[in-house]
Amino acid sequence: MPSIPQTGVLDLISQSGPVAKLVLLVLLCASVLCWAIILTKWRTLSRALSQNQKFLNVFWHGKNIEEIFAKSEKFPSSPVANVFKSGVKELKKLSTGENEPQGSDRVDNIYRALMRSSTSEVAQLEGSLGWLATTASAAPFVGLFGTVWGIMNSFQSIGASGAANLAVVGPGISEALITTATGI
Repeated sequence: MPSIPQTGVLDLISQSGPVAKLVLLVLLCASVLCWAIILTKWRTLSRALSQNQKFLNVFWHGKNIEEIFAKSEKFPSSPVANVFKSGVKELKKLSTGENEPQGSDRVDNIYRALMRSSTSEVAQLEGSLGWLATTASAAPFVGLFGTVWGIMNSFQSIGASGAANLAVVGPGISEALITTATGI
């Protein structure tokens, strides 16, 4: 009784050469890392959004800045609360200084403190997005490398056997296609 050829994905991977397996391993590791970043970002952004809404509720219903400032400590993951705290701290610092700036200089100092804090909060929220962008643009090329390698194997098999039949080129083409599909 003739054996039935195995055509499952795991069989294709197990029958691939070492370079194709390395390409697939690199792509798998990059994918796992990307999904970890995506899930972490989702959780971070969800928490920031929730705490922003809660802080803004406290802010709009607060009686004075001191009360709002005290309550803002309950929202450590709120970028809006952190920017607010930065502005209030700068205002307090300017109010207690002996050579305190007047008029527009005072406003400029507070503005710079708010901008510094805002930039810091945005940078924190955007952390690791570069990895996602790099992986998204590089993964197809890593898969393409596997494709080229598989096709080269097919041509070497043709040269070694002197025949161009499906049994000779099939394994190399199979390697090429599985790395291409994974890369995309």
